[in-house]
Amino acid sequence: MPSWYLKAGIQGVLSLLPQSQRWNYIFQRNISKGLRLKDRYFEGKLSTCNQHLDHYRNYAEHPAADTIPAQVLELGSGWLPIVPIGLYLSGVNQIISVDINPLLRDELVTETLQHFLKYAGEGRLAQHLPHLKEDRLASLEAALNAVPTQGGKAALEQLGLITKIQDARQIQLSGIDLVVSNSTLEHIPGDIIEAIFRQFCGVLRLGGIMSHLIDLSDHYSHFDKKLTPYNFLQYGESKWRLFNNQLQYQNRLRVSDYRALHQRAGWQILHEASQPTQTSQIDEILLAPEFRHYSREDLIVTESWMVSRCVSADSTLNT
Repeated sequence: MPSWYLKAGIQGVLSLLPQSQRWNYIFQRNISKGLRLKDRYFEGKLSTCNQHLDHYRNYAEHPAADTIPAQVLELGSGWLPIVPIGLYLSGVNQIISVDINPLLRDELVTETLQHFLKYAGEGRLAQHLPHLKEDRLASLEAALNAVPTQGGKAALEQLGLITKIQDARQIQLSGIDLVVSNSTLEHIPGDIIEAIFRQFCGVLRLGGIMSHLIDLSDHYSHFDKKLTPYNFLQYGESKWRLFNNQLQYQNRLRVSDYRALHQRAGWQILHEASQPTQTSQIDEILLAPEFRHYSREDLIVTESWMVSRCVSADSTLNT
């Protein structure tokens, strides 16, 4: 049996249990080992952090050359708070991270803070965070020491990182300079993404932007190296439901779908950088009928950066 079948089956069963996220954490931490922080993953997230900040400087309206956003809203907290801590160390004053699921774990907060301090102690952190504010490293040490007594959530609040467990369609904020997400949108149904984007129009300050990194590959290919990133495009919707559990939901939207979602929700895309993987791999599968109307150029995209600005006042209405 292919290993990704086994992973999908286990997570499918776990998704039906009470406290499914707790059991999923135990599975990914101790069995699949997907929640072990490695240097390559850590450095990749730091690169993502830097890219968000570069997008802000390049596309927010009238920023100074060295402007760092004061307030950032992160969609999708995930398990490891690498990007928001990187934003804090780069000079952001407050990062509000919203997620529908409570994924924060004290041991993962501890591991993440330790990784930052290890890189700082080895002189490597500045290489990966060019806007590093050295004076903020002491706050990381204080936060690390606070985790055992106060918990990870409270420790991160010392860094200006506020975690909200909430439906992003109902978030009530204002004056946000930058909205970011890091391989999050692909886990949200398209109609909900559109509603979230409409809500975010009312969150940003005038001239603020969104910066999203979207992973359009089959996420099971991250686990099972025998799969191509296009694997999930060969399954019709009825069969894909067998693999697409709530703990590993993938919407399978293509890059043109994300462009359309931005447009319908009142956003203008200012910058897009889309990358294929190995384009010949798309020819190894028989596309399901749902995907045969897409162009080849559309189908082969496995990663995309999209930077956008809200241009429609009507899109601030809740849906």
